[in-house]
Amino acid sequence: MARGVSARAEFHRARRVGVFLSLPTEIDTAPLIELARQEGKTVAVPVVFPQEGRMRFAVLPAGRPKLKKNVYGILEPLQPEWVNSLDLVIVPGAAFTDRGDRLGAGAGYYDRFLSGRSRPKSIGICFDEQRAVRLPCAPHDRRVDVVVTPKGLFWGGDV
Repeated sequence: MARGVSARAEFHRARRVGVFLSLPTEIDTAPLIELARQEGKTVAVPVVFPQEGRMRFAVLPAGRPKLKKNVYGILEPLQPEWVNSLDLVIVPGAAFTDRGDRLGAGAGYYDRFLSGRSRPKSIGICFDEQRAVRLPCAPHDRRVDVVVTPKGLFWGGDV
């Protein structure tokens, strides 16, 4: 999957990349983080603010960064150094359609983030088995621009 994402022009153009830190049930983002670092990119990870229903991205320091689990059990930097804008964001999902529709965890953090004024390009990543023919979509749901699985690209959008 990391090779599929890194082959995209959006990845090569990006200087600041937002990447989620994988849970055990998700596709491993560690190889993608390493590739981004090898290309000299700033790697940032999401930090959630449940009371406000929003998230921001913070630099993921190289080496062995100090991380803590948030209320959802996802690792975040202990002392965040905020990134004000991203060129590309890698988006998790429980499922994606061939149109780039996404089924997330239900809290809407990525939908709100992708609705922002300076929306970065977005690449959804998932296992091949997480492709769906159709997903429920609400007006606030945001599609990703591209979807990549271990077997390759299955949605290219208009990026």
